[in-house]
Amino acid sequence: MYEGSYAYLLNENGMVLAHPDQSLVNKNIFSLDVREDLKDAVRLLQQQDQGIARYMYGEASKIVFFKRVPALQATLALAIPENIVYAPLEKFRNGFMLAVIILLLAITLLSFPAFRRISEPLEILVDQVKRVGSGDLTVSVAKPGYDELDELASCFNDMVKNLQASFVEINRQSRESIEQVQSLQEATSHLITEADSMEKLFAAITKDVDRIIGCTYSIIATIEGDRWVVQQGSGQSPLQQGDSFKLEEGLVGEVLRRNEIVFVPHYERYRNALSSLRGRKDASYIALPLQVNGQVVGALSAGWEDLLDRVDAKRDVILRQYANIAAVAIARLQDRDEMYQLAYVDPLTKLPNRLWFYQQLQNNLGDKDFARYGHLFLLDMDNLKLINDSLGHSHGDYFIRYVADVLRQEQLDNSLIARLGGDEFCFWVSDGGDPGKIAAAVLQAIESSRNDGEELRITASMGIAEYPRDGITVEELMQNADAALYEAKYGGKNIWRMCSKELLLQNKENLFLSNALRGAIDGNELTLVFQPIVAMDRSLIGFESLLRWKNDVHGAVSPAKFIPLAEQCGMMPAIGRWVLEQAASFAQELRQQGTANIRVHVNVSVKQMEDDDFSSMVENIMQHQAGMQHQLIMEVTESVFMESMNRAIASLNDLKETGFSIAMDDFGEGFSSLAQLLRLPFDSLKISRTLIKNLGAEQRHLQYIAAIVEMMHALKLEVVAEGVETEEEWKSVGICGFDLVQGYYIARPLRREDALAWARRNDGHI
Repeated sequence: MYEGSYAYLLNENGMVLAHPDQSLVNKNIFSLDVREDLKDAVRLLQQQDQGIARYMYGEASKIVFFKRVPALQATLALAIPENIVYAPLEKFRNGFMLAVIILLLAITLLSFPAFRRISEPLEILVDQVKRVGSGDLTVSVAKPGYDELDELASCFNDMVKNLQASFVEINRQSRESIEQVQSLQEATSHLITEADSMEKLFAAITKDVDRIIGCTYSIIATIEGDRWVVQQGSGQSPLQQGDSFKLEEGLVGEVLRRNEIVFVPHYERYRNALSSLRGRKDASYIALPLQVNGQVVGALSAGWEDLLDRVDAKRDVILRQYANIAAVAIARLQDRDEMYQLAYVDPLTKLPNRLWFYQQLQNNLGDKDFARYGHLFLLDMDNLKLINDSLGHSHGDYFIRYVADVLRQEQLDNSLIARLGGDEFCFWVSDGGDPGKIAAAVLQAIESSRNDGEELRITASMGIAEYPRDGITVEELMQNADAALYEAKYGGKNIWRMCSKELLLQNKENLFLSNALRGAIDGNELTLVFQPIVAMDRSLIGFESLLRWKNDVHGAVSPAKFIPLAEQCGMMPAIGRWVLEQAASFAQELRQQGTANIRVHVNVSVKQMEDDDFSSMVENIMQHQAGMQHQLIMEVTESVFMESMNRAIASLNDLKETGFSIAMDDFGEGFSSLAQLLRLPFDSLKISRTLIKNLGAEQRHLQYIAAIVEMMHALKLEVVAEGVETEEEWKSVGICGFDLVQGYYIARPLRREDALAWARRNDGHI
């Protein structure tokens, strides 16, 4: 046996039954720390009856010959070193290589002259090929005189001629393609700029595609949410406008998924991809993605009745061009829609905004097909600011959207609606029916609102102007509707008012009054009068400062008229400052004459409380009237808290910290609730004349007022009866338990010097 060779016996499980190395006997090859190729060889022995394998064992490579011995239920293996197996082949190879080298040397010596005669023409041919590769198609090769080389030279020269002809044709086709693309761009550029709607644009594109590339039909689809929707189909399209499919369905779905062109040469081979085409089984199809800013927004597809192996270059260019046009148009129309939304649509309610309403109405006024007669309704939500301040803007936004929904539901034919901003809406009704019935229906629908089941409702007020009676422009109509709206607000809210000739005259008068009021302070036209406030024993407790205005042109103007005007034209902060300065000065005079116990009530308006400088203004005045804040009582009406609860509370707390006492004026006008009173820092409560009037006429009324007084006392509040004018009312307020009384029964408002004299008389007793 060869050196290093040996035989061994393995059973079916890889167990060594016999081996020259006794340490391996009765051991399983797979459990030994040996190379993996040895284990692979053993697996081969287990699988085959006989064969050859190779593996490394130790540092030596082994060739193993094996054969299964059924009688022993084992495999006999003969392992021989690889170098011994291949030794004869190695010896033969060495001798053969030497013979080959000698033969090549002999051939080279004998063939060198012939080789040179052949190689020189070949070198020339190589040089010419290089020149052709660099773009020189004018070269040719002379025939060297050998049959094979002559044929090669002829073939080269023919090839150069063919290349010349091909390049000429390619240049011609290239020029034609460029001209086609330019012509196509010129022919299609108008589509983007002239199409005034997506529908018209898509119709023009599909029509052009059918005509130019000769397809049976074409389709444009866009992505809408989780589906693709057919926007336009031409020719014999199997899909109709509005058809929609899941994003993964059909050929378009395949394009959307891949974001690349998809060509289908035959329906039957791509049945699943074309499932949306509804039975067109013998056609070829192509679809291209429509991309905007790298994002697929749709697809352009075309179909032919004929079977196509490919889409030629001309059709490919045309389809790509129209796909680009469609994508650019979609992007522009999307931008246009976004710009329109920003410019003309209210983001909270999705209603048109003020700008849109003004433009639409002004453009259509006088158009016989739109309106020869109509009404403009201006709607303002009541007390929305209170809801925002008390409950948060989410509650306010809910009611704003609710009002918008009501207007949509009540919208009539040939009408316009819009949100002007904040809590203000407007709508126009052409011709139509009774404007009062329309307004009442809208207000009733708004009043029925609830916020998620809560016992919280909203109301609105409305002003109406008639076209053309109350104006022929939007500005005039809006101005007069606003005047009517103010009347509705002033009349108690949750009502509508129609603009009238009387109202217009009143507005004109208010304009002149407002203008005159601006010079009232500098012209010394304003004065304060003081109405006594007494206890039930008729002792004088204080005075309420009441503002009066007398103008040389307009005469004495009622506070009920000029104070709202002052609030409207922004003069209340200045007038309020003047009133507070005069009241503090009056209180100082009371103190100087020895009646410092007499207090002075000062009215504070809504607009003053809304002024950011209100607290600092009061503090500045008090610096010049030291200690007066303990003698001054600030009176605020319920309406202050309906405008801005949180802001009013903050302002009142600032006043309390400064040393002022706070009184609620006109309690019972219809707004206040016990819950609000618990939040507010009041010291006293003044019951309105509306509850005091005819107090003794009905026992139930008397009991009701007495219960209110008792409840206020439980809250540690001083209670004042306002507007007591008769002996019977005086006795009734005494029965109800009021602390203080004010009214004509006690005294009318007094001039400054008369009030000071009354305070001096009889130690303050009447």
